[in-house]
Amino acid sequence: MTQIGKLKPNQRRALVELMKHPTVRSAAAAANVGERTLHRWIKDDELFQAAMKDAQDIALVMALQRLAGEIPASADTLARIRDDGTMKGSTRVQAARAIPAIYTALREHHELAERLNELEARINEGSN
Repeated sequence: MTQIGKLKPNQRRALVELMKHPTVRSAAAAANVGERTLHRWIKDDELFQAAMKDAQDIALVMALQRLAGEIPASADTLARIRDDGTMKGSTRVQAARAIPAIYTALREHHELAERLNELEARINEGSN
């Protein structure tokens, strides 16, 4: 469970605005809380800090899911550029290089995530 639900309503409102605005000042104004108050929550309030981390984690997961859905189309685009004889040679070479580079990065990330999950499972088994 996230810490977000444990916040006071004005803190939840401020957290939502922090996720939408580029500055603490604009987030505070949109949430109708004092800028100094919001800075204090960010700096000193452990519950607010935990809730902010939870909100950032949720936003990151959502962004990653969105980007993951775009990977096939991006790969198709790169392949079309690579195979398009009317494109500049340097553009086609960049596309040709990008495909395996992206694949390698994704594969390494996937393998590391699997290994991390396995290690966490082992640790959790040992602590029970």
